[in-house]
Amino acid sequence: MTEEQTKEYVVNGGKLFIIKSIDTIRDGGTKVLDTTGGKFYIHKDSRKFHSGYVLSDENLITDFLLIEYLIERTEKYINRCEDDVKWNKNLLLEIQNKK
Repeated sequence: MTEEQTKEYVVNGGKLFIIKSIDTIRDGGTKVLDTTGGKFYIHKDSRKFHSGYVLSDENLITDFLLIEYLIERTEKYINRCEDDVKWNKNLLLEIQNKK
């Protein structure tokens, strides 16, 4: 998502948020993005975003800018998780070396 798209998203009333966690519903694979702005869902087959569960055409997200923002936020979340794993591995090494 470009900076211009982010500005347009906000100007059009879009809310900024971060993803707190990504989980899987026990329905066979629907993903839940738990964000500071509420929950979003990714259909297990179509991989389309929805604003509510149970997934239906009524809660299908069609706003291009929101979809782009969700993808961008997902990338940031994954990067943050990777950084956390690196930090935790380093911490473990430090702990092990203090024995």
